[in-house]
Amino acid sequence: MKFEDDGINTLTSQVVYRNSLSPSQSPYRLLDPHGQEIDWANDFLDLQHVRGLSSYTLRTYAFSLLHFVRWWINPIPQPLSELKESNLYEYVCHQLRTEPKPRPATINHRLTVLRGLYRFHFQTDIPKAGAISVTLTLPGALSATADPGAPLPLSGSNKLPRSHSPSRRQRSPSSGGAFAAFAISASWP
Repeated sequence: MKFEDDGINTLTSQVVYRNSLSPSQSPYRLLDPHGQEIDWANDFLDLQHVRGLSSYTLRTYAFSLLHFVRWWINPIPQPLSELKESNLYEYVCHQLRTEPKPRPATINHRLTVLRGLYRFHFQTDIPKAGAISVTLTLPGALSATADPGAPLPLSGSNKLPRSHSPSRRQRSPSSGGAFAAFAISASWP
């Protein structure tokens, strides 16, 4: 069984389901555009399978990794060892420019999976590479300025900053979503 992500050219990386693998391998496998397994992603999925995560969770992890892989290797494949916190910021910006925009929970889940992937391979957190002052309004524009010497705000909590106060949340009658519009303003020294 082959799974495709909507709206993406079919000559890209993909997730496949293979049930004829050894018991220590995840049935969900990431393949590059040439049909070869992406070892660094599949090794991480294998670990999650051995840990006993459900098939649904493995599938969710696989598609989170697939989304990242398609962004990370385009246009030029880069080694995972080159990943920095500033790349995560660029990845979040990329996600917020797509339609439909992913929910904050989806973005946070993808970041959590990526941090786990990096820790699995390098036994350390993703290196810091600059501070970013972010002003984000959905729907709307994104603006940012970077200071290469300070830490990225996405580190620490693994989540984008947001209000937990129900009074600050607005429901959208047209979209049915939890937030019609919300603002995230953050500055880090």
